[in-house]
Amino acid sequence: MKKILIISQGYWPEIFPINPVTNKLSEKGFKIDVLTGYPNYPKGKFFSGFQPYKITVNKNNNTEIFRVPIISRGINSKTRIILNYFSFIISAIVFGGFVLRKKKYEIILVYATSPIFQAYIGVFFKFLKKAKLVTWVQDLWPNILRDTGIIKNKIILKIIKFFVANIYNSNDLILSQSKSFRRDIKKITNTKVSVMYNPGYSEKKILKNRFNKKINILYAGNIGNAQPWEIIINLLKLEEYKKINLTICGDGQKFNYIKNFIEKNKTKNIILKGFVKGKKLEEQYKKNNYLLIMLKSGHDLNKTIPSKFQTYLFYKKPIIALSDGEVYELIKNFNLGFASKPYNKKKINKMFNDIICLKEKKYKKIVRNTEKFYVKNFSQNTINEKLKKELYKI
Repeated sequence: MKKILIISQGYWPEIFPINPVTNKLSEKGFKIDVLTGYPNYPKGKFFSGFQPYKITVNKNNNTEIFRVPIISRGINSKTRIILNYFSFIISAIVFGGFVLRKKKYEIILVYATSPIFQAYIGVFFKFLKKAKLVTWVQDLWPNILRDTGIIKNKIILKIIKFFVANIYNSNDLILSQSKSFRRDIKKITNTKVSVMYNPGYSEKKILKNRFNKKINILYAGNIGNAQPWEIIINLLKLEEYKKINLTICGDGQKFNYIKNFIEKNKTKNIILKGFVKGKKLEEQYKKNNYLLIMLKSGHDLNKTIPSKFQTYLFYKKPIIALSDGEVYELIKNFNLGFASKPYNKKKINKMFNDIICLKEKKYKKIVRNTEKFYVKNFSQNTINEKLKKELYKI
């Protein structure tokens, strides 16, 4: 039985793809420990029932979870978000190093959401425990900083790239969440890189999807700066698209922007629900018959496959994408729904007109395609079998 330490700032009861991966690995002959912080994503406040300024150890299924003190993200505060990130890195090394001092591991697996620098926790434990290090890359750094406009200074971007290369070179294996990621990572490291998609979050049996002439679209996830919100909400206020309903479930930096837009324009076909989870979110998936995914144009930003993509596939409904890059290509190549590149108004209008005119036969064909594509590429069993093989190889 291989002993693995998983390092992830985001973890249960927060909703992250690493959660089902951890559960499945513990069923596949691995002994899993998780080093994480205290849940406060996405609202920026610590979840009730947790004592965030202590080191705590508890169990979830067969997994032992070690939580270290961190600073919460806060509400719409860039300073607090930075403090949140770096407090986890420091706390995981200092307090994590202490609480795990007697533990032995063969593999350190870092689930590297932004910022990539949390992978240095993995580097620390690699040498401390004389273990193999695997980093599962979720965002391309520093590329994502440039694409989202967070950092534009070329010198700073080069410095960050130097540290990213250092992290990659410290690994025994890198897992990339998309094929595009793999190509880019290989440019700056000789470490082995394997493609490992994120799995869908839920594997519950769902009701059969039925065709409905009403167009009810669901967006579920982070409401942030990476999505072209101004395009979709301005489109839906036009008279010809007022019969299209959009429900938004989530939270983030653009929440108030959308809320103010709805109030100012008295928009009735856009419903902002806020953060929704569990059965209430499942109800929204059942109620709506199309699922929306969006990413702003950006050379590297669009190499990302957002984790909501595989969750959408699991619910077997046509996906509407305002995106280019990998998600755009997957939807087009495998007929998984409708896709248009952002900021091309003519193509976006054509896409929504095609949706309005969609017939039941074509809708059902898309539904079958999403189900097949999900099972083959993104189901929890598929991903965990592939991950298990990779971990046994190193």
